[in-house]
Amino acid sequence: MAFTPSPASRPALRTRPKDPRFLELQSAAARADVLVCGLPFDGAVLGRKGASGGPTGIREAFRFLASHDPDRGVDLASLRWHDLGDLDGLDADDTLATHETVRAALQKVFAKGKPLVVLGGDNSLSFPVVQALCQARAAKWGTVGLIVLDAHYDVRPVDGQPSSGTPYGRILTELDGHPVQPANLAEAGIRPFANTKALADRAAQLGLKPVTLQQVRSKGAVAAAQAALAQAGKGTKTLWLSLDLDVLDQSIAPGVSAPGIGGMALSEAAEFVHRVAADPRCAGMDLVECAPELDPTGNTARAAAYLVAVFVGGVASR
Repeated sequence: MAFTPSPASRPALRTRPKDPRFLELQSAAARADVLVCGLPFDGAVLGRKGASGGPTGIREAFRFLASHDPDRGVDLASLRWHDLGDLDGLDADDTLATHETVRAALQKVFAKGKPLVVLGGDNSLSFPVVQALCQARAAKWGTVGLIVLDAHYDVRPVDGQPSSGTPYGRILTELDGHPVQPANLAEAGIRPFANTKALADRAAQLGLKPVTLQQVRSKGAVAAAQAALAQAGKGTKTLWLSLDLDVLDQSIAPGVSAPGIGGMALSEAAEFVHRVAADPRCAGMDLVECAPELDPTGNTARAAAYLVAVFVGGVASR
C-alpha cells in the first residue's frame, strides 16, 4: 500500500519565479500547503468505464494553468502543492478490497492535517475517502459536514459490491458512530431526468433535502453555495467537498460515466468549490468520474484541472 509518483505531474522548471505556472508551484510534501493524490479505479462504475484514467488526464491538463485568478483576487505564487502520486493496490475486480486500501492509506494522509485533493476514479471512492477522513478526525473534531455536487442522488442500496451509485447512502448508514448526519449533507445539482422517483424517495427517507440545479439557478450560484456551506457547516468542525464531474453540462464535460444535457455551468461549480475551500474547516475535495478516454477534445480533464486550481485558490485565500 503505497503511492507511486506520476510522471504526468512532474514539476515544471521554474524559469520565471515571479510569473509561475501551476505546475511550477510544486514542492516537497513537508513544505506543501495542499496535497494531491490519485485513485485510478473505475471497477464500480455503473455506466461507461474510463475514470481509472482520470488522475493522469487531470494532471496532464495542469499544464494549461497559470497561477492568477483576477475574479477572486487569488494569486497562487506563494502557495505550494505536492503530488503524492497514485495509490497502488487498487483491484478492479474487488471494490470492497479497494475501498479498504483507500481508507487505510488516506487515514494516514489526513492525519497530516493538510488539505487534500483526491483525483478519481469512480464515485464509489467517495465512501472510503470520507470514511478515512472521519476516522482520522472524528475523535478530535466530531461530526463532519459534507457538500456534494452531483447530478445524481447516489444513495442506492448496496446489493453485493458497492457501486458508483451508492456512496452517499453508505456514508449516512455504514460509518461507525454516524459522523456525517443527514442534516449536514448538502447535495446540490440534481438534474432533471437523471434519476428515478424511487431514488428521490430513498434520499428523502435518509433525511436528505437535495437541491436541484434549477433551485441553484433560482438562488444564484453564490447564494446556493453559501446555503450549502451553512447547512453542512452547522455544528461541524470539519468539512469535505465531493464533486462528481457529471454535475457539469455535457458540453463542458462529455468524458464522464453518465453525461447529461442541461447540467451545471463550470462557473457555477467553481463558486461552490472556491467558497468551500476558503473555509478553514475544509479538509479537502474528491473529484470523481473524469474519464479522459471518453472525451477526445480533452475538455473534461481541463475542466477538472481548472476546478482543482480553484480549490487551491480557495485554500490560498483563507
